[in-house]
Amino acid sequence: MSVTGILFSPQLIAAVIGYAFLSITGGLLSARVHARLDDGVGLWLWMHLYAPMMRAAILMVFLLMAYPTLFGLTDAPTVAVLLAGGDGRFGHLLGIVFLLSLVLPLVPALAALPALVMPIQGIAGAALLFHWLTTATGAPTVSYWPGGQVLLGIMALSWAAHWLAVRTAGAIEHMARQRLQIADLGELLIEGLLLFLQAPAIILYTMALGKQLTTPG
Repeated sequence: MSVTGILFSPQLIAAVIGYAFLSITGGLLSARVHARLDDGVGLWLWMHLYAPMMRAAILMVFLLMAYPTLFGLTDAPTVAVLLAGGDGRFGHLLGIVFLLSLVLPLVPALAALPALVMPIQGIAGAALLFHWLTTATGAPTVSYWPGGQVLLGIMALSWAAHWLAVRTAGAIEHMARQRLQIADLGELLIEGLLLFLQAPAIILYTMALGKQLTTPG
């Protein structure tokens, strides 16, 4: 598939719309939970366990909804076939994305570059999905390194998404304060918006992976 064919395919559009809905809903849910919970164990568990698990699940749903168009493919084993190809694959996929959400913020270099945390989670999940795909199809050896230009593109898109999420969340929070008398939405909305806006960076990586299977030789 061409880049245009991938980006405007009904499957990817549906996946992006579903992803947007779940991302924004997740951000609003976080806002409601924060408003109801006082500082304490419950709030700590939500922020460090339940919310990251929710975001990992939303990201995983996007990857599975967009497959195989995500890799620029039209003919590939179904998601059901990939997940049935080994024990506990669904749990492995969710577990890896979730574990990275806990570990990556602890890495000093990434603590200074929070825009890269979510794309790395999505890229890891996509790489695992691609590994199952190549195993199921008996594809020749592939590389998971996207190349320097793609990597720079991913970093640029990730930074742009983070910048846009912060600015958009700030505008929404201002409106909420003025019209709805709701405060402290900014940080919570950033999470939901960022989850959605980082999709282009993940798609750029998956397109680079899939190109290896569609390019002759």
